[in-house]
Amino acid sequence: MTGAIPFPPTRWSLVGQAAIGKATNELVERYADCLARYLRLRFPAEKPHELEDVVQEVLVHLLEHPELLATASPRSGGKFRYFLATVALNQARNAFRSHWRQQHREQAHDDHRL
Repeated sequence: MTGAIPFPPTRWSLVGQAAIGKATNELVERYADCLARYLRLRFPAEKPHELEDVVQEVLVHLLEHPELLATASPRSGGKFRYFLATVALNQARNAFRSHWRQQHREQAHDDHRL
């Protein structure tokens, strides 16, 4: 899933600190760029600034909901990069789906006026 994008090695102590509201800047600095590259690979037709917005939304959401970060642990058997990539992929799909619906609603409204 993330094989083509080099993610930094997981520092579980950093993830744990972010889950309790500490070291949040370091977590963002460590993962924002690789998440952006991952989303550009998965959504090549989307505008880069829209993908950057999704990355910010994902990281802000995780930091505002530390209980989600707490679910990612080395004991769960998964890698943090897969957790982040899955959250980012789902957030991107939701954002682009919402944007697409809004565009089509506006277009239908404009067509109805004619």
